[in-house]
Amino acid sequence: MAACGGNKKDETIDVKDTDTTRGEQDVLSTVMAGSMFQTGINERITFALFEGVPASLVGADTVVKLAFQKPGTRVLTEPVLVERKSEGITDRPYYVAHYNFDVAGDWGLQAQVDGMKPGNAVITINDPAKVAWPTPGKPLPKPQTPTPANTLDVNPICTQTPNPCPWHGAQLDTLVGKGKPSVVLLATPALCASATCGPVLDILLAEAAAAGSKVNFAHVEVYKDSTGKVLSPAFAAFKTESEPVCYFVDENGIIVDRFNGPFDASEARAAIASLIA
Repeated sequence: MAACGGNKKDETIDVKDTDTTRGEQDVLSTVMAGSMFQTGINERITFALFEGVPASLVGADTVVKLAFQKPGTRVLTEPVLVERKSEGITDRPYYVAHYNFDVAGDWGLQAQVDGMKPGNAVITINDPAKVAWPTPGKPLPKPQTPTPANTLDVNPICTQTPNPCPWHGAQLDTLVGKGKPSVVLLATPALCASATCGPVLDILLAEAAAAGSKVNFAHVEVYKDSTGKVLSPAFAAFKTESEPVCYFVDENGIIVDRFNGPFDASEARAAIASLIA
């Protein structure tokens, strides 16, 4: 996975021109798969890519490149190859790249495939001093979380089917920052608008088995009940703007990484391995 960088002075885009559904078969459509970006860290950028009208997923063997456009300019960075991810989430493949944004504002993003009109999108990059959600380098919040013994009026405390996941037996504050790394997933398998919360929880469950007792795992449901109208107090405490979000936390309770949006088994495996290295 290559980091984006460099400038290409003869390439320009209009960041407002994001409509790629113009009835043409050689057009790409870029759909962002995460949010909550900030300056100053190596941000993980994920997106789905479609081609033609009606839109269909770009083929697995397609070579895809990505370029960025800084706010206030019309200059694209040098495009770099991005990696397609799909292990354990095969029906919802996505592409991933990393980039360290140096300026807050609306950045342009352009996906490129040879022989196709590029797919443009806009992503908002925030000043970390002004965001409310937890960010790498900061302590992870430890709100009171529902357990079978104390549901905190959250019902169900886990929407995983056919059975709840096993990561609701202990309060979050008894796991995080207690001398062992932790992985904390904010997701609602039954009510997720993107239908990725269930798959990513399944992926983590499988990877947790390999990690054994070296890492604590916790799952926080998004909503207070199955109507999906009221946020659970624990989820609301994180002040995130989307889900799923997965936090990777060191033994002292400090966030070292996070996944905004979908992730596959290979990314989860690598992030967990880094925690226990």
